[in-house]
Amino acid sequence: MNKYSCLNKLPRVTSWVFRFIYNTRNDVKRYDVLSAEELDGAEKYWRKTTQGEVFAEEIAHL
Repeated sequence: MNKYSCLNKLPRVTSWVFRFIYNTRNDVKRYDVLSAEELDGAEKYWRKTTQGEVFAEEIAHL
């Protein structure tokens, strides 16, 4: 995450990585522009990952 300091770039790069993984695992490939759902999924991934790191102790006490 530190490599991509621009918050607009991080979800796009993450979305492309997720798309690559999807395309390698499925016969139906996606080639068009990134969808809003893909970008939202990438943002959700980073929110969840960051919160898990920052609030690890609080989460462990739940």
